[in-house]
Amino acid sequence: MDINKRNSLLLSVLSIFCVSIFPVIFLYTQNAGEVNAKELILPLGIFLGIALIIGIIFSFFIKSINNLSLITCLFMLLFSNYALIEKGIRCIFSSLRYWHIAPIMIVVFLHVAYFLNKKIKIETVQTFSLVLTIVFGGLTLFNVLLAIPVIGEKIEISYKNKNQNLQISRPDNIILPNFYY
Repeated sequence: MDINKRNSLLLSVLSIFCVSIFPVIFLYTQNAGEVNAKELILPLGIFLGIALIIGIIFSFFIKSINNLSLITCLFMLLFSNYALIEKGIRCIFSSLRYWHIAPIMIVVFLHVAYFLNKKIKIETVQTFSLVLTIVFGGLTLFNVLLAIPVIGEKIEISYKNKNQNLQISRPDNIILPNFYY
């Protein structure tokens, strides 16, 4: 494998990875104080699995890895922002429901994918992939860096709680009301 193909493959995989993990990492870093980091594994696996499945499905029709990665990234963006796009469409066309909007969006997406596959040059697709990688990788890194103090504080609090023996007791002379009856 020559260096250009290897770089192209690396850029393609990295762009799909960055676009797929961004929504999960963004939500985690915005709620880093309330969410346990172990809870990230399942959503990350789901998003990466969906990207893998979409990539495999489109690989039957698209032979260029660059085009495949761009179309997979666009699908993941559509998948991640479907509710927002649906709300925007429903603001304009209030009589449409999700069973109208979803097939329309799929057909439009397939037409865009066909256009990108047939009409766009490889250099342009590589530029788009590079931009997506830089933007979503940078946003992910930026959000993680902003959440580091909150995560550190959370780790410190849990470490202090482990070292203390917390005992909750109530005095025996207090009669609490029975509010079940």
